[in-house]
Amino acid sequence: MMEREKVRLKAIADAEKTRLKAIADAEKARLKAIADAEKAAERARLKEVAEVEKARKKAEAELERAHKKAVVELEHARRKALAEEEREHKKAEKAALTIAKKRKQKETHLDENTPL
Repeated sequence: MMEREKVRLKAIADAEKTRLKAIADAEKARLKAIADAEKAAERARLKEVAEVEKARKKAEAELERAHKKAVVELEHARRKALAEEEREHKKAEKAALTIAKKRKQKETHLDENTPL
């Protein structure tokens, strides 16, 4: 009888050991699943952060290009205005010289016609 009791107790112990191992394996699998989910969430967050950073850099680069273009256009407009001003100034000088020349010719003509 003792032998039977030993076998029965061993069978109970083996069954309990198997049950505890199954519980431990299930807990281990649950913890692994949680860790994997957390890692996936962190990867997704990092990917989103990287995408936002990429979009920010792209926007900054576009802003920089627009700024450079505006500076070039402004410089072009400034030079064009200066050139136009220079042309107008030259026209005015030429007109003034022409008027002065005509006055001088009139004065010379009047002097020639005036008796001494």
